[in-house]
Amino acid sequence: MAQLNIKEPKYFKQERYFHTPLEEMDHNTYQEDDGGKLIDDSLEMYNLPMQTINLDILEGTTVSYHQTPCPPNPSRPTLLMIPDLATTPEIFRHQLTNHTLSNSMNLIAVEPLGHGKTRTQRSDWTNRDSAAVCLATLDALHITGGNLFVAGLGHGGYLAVLLALLAPSRVAGLIPMGTSLFSSTTATNPPHSRNLQGSSSRDAHATALTPYIDDEWAHPSIFRLFEPSSSFIHAHIITRGFGSAVSQRDRDFWSVTVRQNWSGESGRQRARRACINLRDREDLCGRLGEVKCPVLWLHGEKDEVCSVEVAREEVGLFGSAEKRFEVVGGERVS
Repeated sequence: MAQLNIKEPKYFKQERYFHTPLEEMDHNTYQEDDGGKLIDDSLEMYNLPMQTINLDILEGTTVSYHQTPCPPNPSRPTLLMIPDLATTPEIFRHQLTNHTLSNSMNLIAVEPLGHGKTRTQRSDWTNRDSAAVCLATLDALHITGGNLFVAGLGHGGYLAVLLALLAPSRVAGLIPMGTSLFSSTTATNPPHSRNLQGSSSRDAHATALTPYIDDEWAHPSIFRLFEPSSSFIHAHIITRGFGSAVSQRDRDFWSVTVRQNWSGESGRQRARRACINLRDREDLCGRLGEVKCPVLWLHGEKDEVCSVEVAREEVGLFGSAEKRFEVVGGERVS
């Protein structure tokens, strides 16, 4: 069985690109296509080439993903990457374009349910459904062996661990990054976690989504094209997702990307469901002892969503004989 040997976390420092500053764009040029996506022909981005595949799961699902090499080499191990809430495989651009990685293993980044161009006929889906869709995508790409490693950033890390719980025989290693596995409801967290520095900020981040879920996004927009507000994007995606030191280029890129992916009525529904699944997710910590594969957990030393203390405790709950916890300089693994 192949082993994943990442001696330094340098492969997990993202580089994202954006050319046109947001304030220079003419927002009147936006129009909505049939998929509920904002189009602006003047917007130039370095977008990774994406592919889609149709699956007979959840009454019919189209999954958007990036892979390199294409097609995958069956003799190599595979690294599956799952992005954070509201982001896309662009967040893994540095890894996906790293020749050291792509020459030694198959790299696949999947847009989970509710994100990017992934679509499903089901309006009500769960985190378990998202993990199942990732597994079905690998099956469709004929990646069925035991040399699968799964990396996930933020909520994508939660999905990565859930995937390992659902299919333990398939996952050879996990790389959670800047994530948390407790329930986002303080009342259901184990008592020993509630007093840890940083646990309250994790809960506050999730519960702060409630006004959007229950009020702002609860009903179709009648008088205007729906798109997530600037306050939501900057507070919950950019600042909490990338830290206060995020560059203006990255800030602009993700502001536009989130608006594009979650625009229109279908975008409202996907945004609301994705945030519900983050806020109301099940607690995985009671089952982490079932995970036996090696774990490499990377965490920002000043992560304001989940503190180092909380993350270190969660790593200790894995049943893996080999588990490593590495603190990366900065607010987030970015």
